[in-house]
Amino acid sequence: MTVEKSPSYFITPEAPKRVYKMNSSAKLLLIVRDPVVRLLSDFAQIEATRSEWKKKPRSFEDVALLSNGSVNFQYKAIQVFFHINFLLCMINCLAATARKKKHYSQINKSYFVRG
Repeated sequence: MTVEKSPSYFITPEAPKRVYKMNSSAKLLLIVRDPVVRLLSDFAQIEATRSEWKKKPRSFEDVALLSNGSVNFQYKAIQVFFHINFLLCMINCLAATARKKKHYSQINKSYFVRG
């Protein structure tokens, strides 16, 4: 068993192909957190590290919003937030389709847990 906790697999386009090439029969367990809680946790961790490096503290709004008030999609935590939301929608749709068709082979290699 191998454990990896990086959320960057959600936003790294080459990750699924690399995992498949490593072991095409691998079973995956994906534990997802509430995306908003995860976003705020990411921010808190980044700011704690910045504090250790004696860098000027920033507010969440400083990093999550642009000067015109729109969302800063370049902020990595925001990218992960939106990809996790997309993934959760995709999982729900896939599971609903599988249940409707009584065909579970599409999802038999992956297990999704809300953590």
